[in-house]
Amino acid sequence: MTVAAVRQGYNLVRFSPKTEPKTKLVGISQKGKIINLSSQPNRLRTEDILFDGDPVQNISRLIVDGGQSLVDFEREQVRILRPMTRPVVWGAGVTYENSMFMREVESGQPGFYGKVYVAPRPELFEKGRTGDVTSVGPNGKLYIPGKSKITLTEAELVFVIGPDKQIVGYTIGNDFTATDIEAENPLYLPQAKIFKGCFSFGPTILVGMTEEQIRNENIKVTVVRENGETAFSANTSIGKMKRTFTELVDWLFDDGRGELFTNGVLLSSGTGVVMKNPDIDGDPVIRGEKIPHMDRDRVDIHVPAIGTLKNRVAKFTGSASV
Repeated sequence: MTVAAVRQGYNLVRFSPKTEPKTKLVGISQKGKIINLSSQPNRLRTEDILFDGDPVQNISRLIVDGGQSLVDFEREQVRILRPMTRPVVWGAGVTYENSMFMREVESGQPGFYGKVYVAPRPELFEKGRTGDVTSVGPNGKLYIPGKSKITLTEAELVFVIGPDKQIVGYTIGNDFTATDIEAENPLYLPQAKIFKGCFSFGPTILVGMTEEQIRNENIKVTVVRENGETAFSANTSIGKMKRTFTELVDWLFDDGRGELFTNGVLLSSGTGVVMKNPDIDGDPVIRGEKIPHMDRDRVDIHVPAIGTLKNRVAKFTGSASV
C-alpha cells in the first residue's frame, strides 16, 4: 500500500473491521480508505502516537516500518470508533461573539456573559471523560435530558492536548447542551452540560496542522429530522474565535489543573453556530427562534480538514424523583 506524502497533516482514526468487531486498530484516513498502522490487534493506541514524541514523525515511522505490508480498508468495511478512550474532556464557553449575544438574551442577565467574553479569564468547565457514558464517538447516541425542552448542538473545534500542555491535534466535538437549564440559572451549568451522551467527538484526529491553518477552516452543522426534513443548517469560520488557542490552554492548565491531565485532555473550544431561525431582519442571534433537538434527529458536523461527525439523538427516559 502506497501512502501519499503528508501536506496538511494526517487524519488519525481508531476503527474496527466489521467482520471482527472486537478488534481495535489505529490507522489513517486517506482518499476514502482507512490504512491500518497497527502491527498487532488491540495493542497500538492513538495516545501512543499523539503523546509519545512528535505525532507526524510517529505516523511517518509507522508507515515506513509497515512498507508495502500496510493493509487498507474501504470505509464501508470498518466501524469508526471514538478516537480516544482515556483523556478527560473540558469545554470553553463564550469564545465567539454570536454565542455571547445569544446567552445574554436567553439568560435575561445583561452583562453576565458579555463580561466573560472580554475578561482575561475564559469560561472553562469539565465535560466528562472520553471513556465513560458522557462521551460517544461517530454514530453514537446523544441524549436529550428528560427535563429539558431546549437541548442544542454546539459544534466545536476540539484541541487534543498532551500531558506536556502541547496541542498535538484537532478533532470535531458536539458539546450537546440543555440550554434551557443553563438559561434558568447560570449556577445550573454543570447539570446543563454533564449527562449521559452529552459529548461526541471524531471521526478523525488531525495532526500536523498549525493554529493559523485550522483557523481558515469552516465548521458546518446540519440537523435532519426523522422524516428526512432538514431542520437546521448553518456554518461559521473557526477564525472568528476570539481567543487564541494558547490562551485557552494556558488557563486550562493554570493553578495545577495540568496535574489532572496525566492521560491528556480534550478541550472543546466553544461554538460559533447558533441553532436558531433568523427573524424577519435575518438576525438569528438576537430575536431568532431556537430550533431544539427532537428524538431521533440526526446531526452532522463537518470540518473539511477533519471529516464529518455524525450522531443520532434520543430522548433520555430516566428521571429523578421530584
